[in-house]
Amino acid sequence: MSSHHVNHEPSSTHSSRDPYQILGVPKNAPWDQIKRAYKEKIRSCHPDRVEGLSQDIQKAAKKNFHEYTQAFQRLERSQNQKATNK
Repeated sequence: MSSHHVNHEPSSTHSSRDPYQILGVPKNAPWDQIKRAYKEKIRSCHPDRVEGLSQDIQKAAKKNFHEYTQAFQRLERSQNQKATNK
């Protein structure tokens, strides 16, 4: 039995989706919770974890990894702007 569960929430329009929804956290989540959620999400689809698996699994993992990373980066930019504006 494989522990490689990759296909969490594939999306064809990741840039328009809510980054909080993508990472599975509430909009009022503290930054530490957002970071933990991101790390948990990418753990299962990291390229090193799916190396040697089928091309379909690798492709889905790459897509999910990119989606989670984009969502996290959007929230990170927002977090940095809030810190700068204080």
